[in-house]
Amino acid sequence: MLNKSNNIDSNKLEENFDNLHDPNQIIEKVNEGTGDPTKDRMLRMLAVEKLDEKEMQKKTEHFLQQFVEYLEPNPRSTIRFVNIFNIVRAVNILSSKKIDNRKLALWIIVVLRWPSLASYLQKNSSFVNYIGNNKVNIPIEIPPNIQSLFKDKDVDNLFNNKQRIIIDNETIDDIIIWSI
Repeated sequence: MLNKSNNIDSNKLEENFDNLHDPNQIIEKVNEGTGDPTKDRMLRMLAVEKLDEKEMQKKTEHFLQQFVEYLEPNPRSTIRFVNIFNIVRAVNILSSKKIDNRKLALWIIVVLRWPSLASYLQKNSSFVNYIGNNKVNIPIEIPPNIQSLFKDKDVDNLFNNKQRIIIDNETIDDIIIWSI
């Protein structure tokens, strides 16, 4: 549990989550904030703890099932995806980032499946618009190995997904993540 050394009543803040039974509700509550930076920081820490509870983990896993088709077809990749999603979501919550979990999930898949593409886009996010866009020529300054990924069918399916979740340059710039 949280260190209660400061004068903020964490029990009072925990009441914010009493009637919330879905991870997205918890994130919405955190994003609303309290207007007090210290309370907001504690609220984010409490949210991360709440999201780590068994019931919330099951709901998160259920939510992530909609993205399994974009993963490599093996159980390890699914487990890895869920674990990394939970870590990156926690980091983004603690960092006050307001990221759509659907976009976060898709971006994590990009990082896991195509690390060179993810690394390139993290440095050159404006080029994301060229992925799957056969109507325009890919700029020659994009390295050939990355150009081939821009034309890859699986990459295109993810970026132009049936859920219509758009990963644009702002999304890539906003997500706090690592490079493999």
